[in-house]
Amino acid sequence: MDPFVLADYLEIPVVALSSLKGCEEAARHFSMAEPDCFSAVTVFHGTRRTIVHNDAHSMGRRSSNVSHELAHGLLQHAPTPALDDTGCRFWNQGVEDEASYLGAVLLVTHESARSEDPPPLRPSR
Repeated sequence: MDPFVLADYLEIPVVALSSLKGCEEAARHFSMAEPDCFSAVTVFHGTRRTIVHNDAHSMGRRSSNVSHELAHGLLQHAPTPALDDTGCRFWNQGVEDEASYLGAVLLVTHESARSEDPPPLRPSR
């Protein structure tokens, strides 16, 4: 499934980091200096969600990033602060595990899902 099509269907805007006005320095930092430090985030405005993703990543990685954020929405995960009281990133492992699992499932191709022959777990020798 194309996560960008699903986002459109769910009416969740998906915005590239590089397109955000006033965020040019952050976009440059996360695209060149530390591209692996930021993948995507869901930003809330009331009950509305917008996904901001790092468009410096490969298309496959962007699809995975957006799919993970869409999974948070489909699972109706509540918004949380980005940082805790000590300034560290707020992290709920259970919520992230749920989104990671569903996000990956959303990326399974129609052909793979319908296949009677499961793919090998490791390459044949």
